[in-house]
Amino acid sequence: MLTVRDELPCSPQAFWDLYFSEGFQERLYRQGLGFTEFELLSHTQRGQERDQQLRLKPPGLPRIVEKAMGEPRYVETGRFDGRVWHFHMQPGGERIRVEGRFWVDATAKGCLRTCEVKVAVQLFGVGKAVAKALEANVADNQAKAVAFLRSQL
Repeated sequence: MLTVRDELPCSPQAFWDLYFSEGFQERLYRQGLGFTEFELLSHTQRGQERDQQLRLKPPGLPRIVEKAMGEPRYVETGRFDGRVWHFHMQPGGERIRVEGRFWVDATAKGCLRTCEVKVAVQLFGVGKAVAKALEANVADNQAKAVAFLRSQL
């Protein structure tokens, strides 16, 4: 499991207000992460709880990951329970699964964003190599996402 922690110069409420503001996620994926496709498939809200599905196409994945995935598009499903954002995607059908969650906790200087991501790959012979490349890609995307978040605060 990959765990990333980053200090942000805002309150937890300001973080979630930005994250759920209209158009922010599209800007994050397109501008911050360089994704070539972003489509909001569904979004529902019940009080503080939210559910959504996005269709995404990431830029230039490592070659071994692209070969394992086939078509480099996938649907990301997310759910906010009022405190934690849970997400999962299966970019290679049943063979590749990425799931995780992130949350923010108040600190003296703002908030601490903690993100945990698990990558599971079931491919004979190349599964470990694909998982390692995908984990590196996820770590890189988390760093880019935090940099973009900071630029928007």
